[in-house]
Amino acid sequence: MIELRRSHGWTQEETADRLSLDVPTLRRIERGTHFVTLRSLIRFANAFGVRTRELLDEPTLLEARRPGRPPKRS
Repeated sequence: MIELRRSHGWTQEETADRLSLDVPTLRRIERGTHFVTLRSLIRFANAFGVRTRELLDEPTLLEARRPGRPPKRS
């Protein structure tokens, strides 16, 4: 879902608003720590303009994450 959101140029805040979610819930969904219903998947697919099946496919781009906190921005 992160790839779809980014390909649309949407921030997490914009996406959460379009999906009628709060930002912390969207973050948990994107991390895979929050379960979603089939009804929610259909709603997400409609918002992104894709088939529901595409939301269930493995991401094609896996970002490498380093352990620890991200560096502070100046």
